[in-house]
Amino acid sequence: FNSKFWIYVMCSAFIANSICTAIQRGWSSHVGQWGSILVRTIFLTIWLAYTVIVSRTLSRGLYVLWVESQRVRGLPRQQVQWAARVLRIELVICASLGATTFLVWSTVNVVKLIQLVNPEEYDRIKMKVWFWVSIFRRFDGVLNAVELALLSGILWQGSPPEEDVEMESRSRLRGLTSMSDFLEISEQDLYRAKVQELAQRGFRLRSLMKFWEELLQGEVMPSFDPRRSQTNDVVRQAIIPSSRLGHGGFALASIWEENPVLPKSMVTHNWTNTFVNLVAAMVSDALGGDCYANVAEQLCSQSGVAELKQQLERAGQTDASYWVCAFSVNQHASICGGYGPEPPEGTPEWKVWDKKRHDSVSLERFPLCRCNETKIFSHHDAACELNKFDDMMNYLSRRVDGFGQLIVIDESFEVLYRAWCVAEIVEANVLNIPARIKVYSQNAVYCNYDRLSLLDVRDCSASSQDDKDVILRKIVDVDAFNLKLQQLVFSSQGLFSHWVDGKERSRQVGRIWRRSSCSSRVFEDGDSICKESSGCGCCHLRSMFSPFRSDEGCEESESSDDSSSS
Repeated sequence: FNSKFWIYVMCSAFIANSICTAIQRGWSSHVGQWGSILVRTIFLTIWLAYTVIVSRTLSRGLYVLWVESQRVRGLPRQQVQWAARVLRIELVICASLGATTFLVWSTVNVVKLIQLVNPEEYDRIKMKVWFWVSIFRRFDGVLNAVELALLSGILWQGSPPEEDVEMESRSRLRGLTSMSDFLEISEQDLYRAKVQELAQRGFRLRSLMKFWEELLQGEVMPSFDPRRSQTNDVVRQAIIPSSRLGHGGFALASIWEENPVLPKSMVTHNWTNTFVNLVAAMVSDALGGDCYANVAEQLCSQSGVAELKQQLERAGQTDASYWVCAFSVNQHASICGGYGPEPPEGTPEWKVWDKKRHDSVSLERFPLCRCNETKIFSHHDAACELNKFDDMMNYLSRRVDGFGQLIVIDESFEVLYRAWCVAEIVEANVLNIPARIKVYSQNAVYCNYDRLSLLDVRDCSASSQDDKDVILRKIVDVDAFNLKLQQLVFSSQGLFSHWVDGKERSRQVGRIWRRSSCSSRVFEDGDSICKESSGCGCCHLRSMFSPFRSDEGCEESESSDDSSSS
């Protein structure tokens, strides 16, 4: 049963007891006494049942957390162990509170029953019995007050997990090695010049909103579906055609803006996310929101877009500047003329490759661009635009005041399994670049906890094995990198960082417990259910968890697809 149900029942029992007391005093003393005994018996039965259920639920939660602590590592394990400590204390407090209250009122009920059934015996023992009952009741009152103060956080709040000082020190070394270190000295100047050129390809939010309106009106991409079209679809059928000029092409951001723009934010995202989510996350960021689901829905209608533009104008954010690989990288210098090397047909890699060359809505194959722009895919070419995102972040962080990173988390959290993306997330932290994370909804965290708790850059995907090898070669310390990645995911998102009072502490424990249950699959069907929602396996625990729930809810070289820029 839901906790509120028990509260209503016990309140009803208290009211009924008061009525019986009034009857006892005002009308028939005998009837009132029997009524009070009956009501107290019902109340004590309910109280004992509730105490047993709460204790049993907390005990099962402890088992779930113990299982999870054996499975995960790093900060997730520290969080689970902390939650288990809190849960153990709360179990002792709840069991003690329930037991002492039950004993006190059971004693009172027995004495009252003796008074009715055997008055002579009652007269003989009443002085001694009521003396000890009064002492026990005072002790129970003091004990209950202390226990409630502990549960509420007045006397004890619990310390959050401490970071590993040694690993933190190791991870503060630069996470990635610059690709320029692998080049000849004669090529390093060209490399740095390309980094500076890329860094000046920011764009303003007003340009993005204008482009979105053109998409919504079907002016640049007839097959565009605002709710379903992915970023990859928009790049192939809108961005590449719109950025071609004559026999060559440019980055679309360079066409949008008359003068070079040094962006205030670099956006990390994945191309398999819907394009509306990417735009919604940036608009939500400019407006100060945390989740972008509502903004995404508004963007799907002309009236919603008009309202959002007004909000941006009122907030003075129409000139907010961003850097997004899809717009800021010259796609004509890389992917526009092909789909990348074809893997052996029939393999899983071939299926992924084939899916990327078709529109996700119409399923038609993307047309290829026939421009004469020179294509550069090699990571060892200083002019390549697909491998400089970490160096560009370093450049911008030293030249733009308040420069930050915006991480757009898609509904299935795929962005955290793209090697370039996680490399940029960690590198931003090492460079002390503040990160702002926008999620579709908080429930998406619970859906993906099983994978998040075991994040390892070595298991992340990339457009090619060569891309992945380059990324791993750039990482100085893989173990420190992985633990830092976990620390960023579980601490910097703000989903688990509000260690405030007892109420919030219980929410934190409940979130960890709930995620652990989803990932461990410890309970039978009666305890949890799994649903597929928006391509994401969401786990919603049944009402036994209700007291603890939060109130809240490339191709040829698609390095750009992987990157934070991707």
